[in-house]
Amino acid sequence: MRTVWTAQGPRVLTASALAAALVWAALAWAPVSAQEPAAGPAAPASARPPVPSAAPAAQAAVPRMPRPNMQAMNEALGVTCAYCHVPHARFKDELDFKSEANPKKRVARMMVAMTADINAAIPAAVLKASAEATTVTCLTCHRGVADPRPLPEILTHAIEDEGLDDALARYRALRARYFGKDAYDFSQATLLAVAQKMVERDPEGALSLMRVNLEFYPASADSYVMMAVAETRRLDDRAAIVHLEKALAIDPRHSLALGYLEQLKQFTKRRP
Repeated sequence: MRTVWTAQGPRVLTASALAAALVWAALAWAPVSAQEPAAGPAAPASARPPVPSAAPAAQAAVPRMPRPNMQAMNEALGVTCAYCHVPHARFKDELDFKSEANPKKRVARMMVAMTADINAAIPAAVLKASAEATTVTCLTCHRGVADPRPLPEILTHAIEDEGLDDALARYRALRARYFGKDAYDFSQATLLAVAQKMVERDPEGALSLMRVNLEFYPASADSYVMMAVAETRRLDDRAAIVHLEKALAIDPRHSLALGYLEQLKQFTKRRP
């Protein structure tokens, strides 16, 4: 037993009562965190709230490319829907827009993607804001025709693959259909460019081209000069002089005609 002083005065406590009093005092003055129960085992994964794997913006679907304007594409190439889409197997006079049988359909997709890539690169290339930069469309290159190659290139390949007569027939057909439009260049320079490429190996073909050129441009002094060059390749200098004189009758100051004519006259004088 032990005597302790309380608010009511001295009090005698047994050993067991004294031990209980000390435990009570220790618990009363202990920190709050020490009185909290220990954490139990972790909850199973199925009971835990899901953790987002990415921000909502990152989970958003990638936007698809806008559907191209088919009518604008038709007008740009001068074609109809049947140019890319095949006839429907079950329904007469209808097209199968889901079919992938026509390879032109895949080419069209690639061209649409290429156009988008070009337009995305233009602002940085021209040092302008996107709103100020020029954009390209199908019409930029095609100009209302399916084959966007320049006319001299088309005719040159036609001569090599089909022959001169067929190439000239194609020129006349294209001219009849597209003259006055922004599709091909039908100026005198087109046939002159083709003739200049072939005059060395085929002077007769160059002469035929220039006759057609003079049919549409009778006042083309350049065509007569080209004919003179072709005649010199055929070793007919007298015929060349005649063509040069015709060129100078149209344009007396034509520098090439004046120079060639003087050279040919000097050369013919030295001939025996």
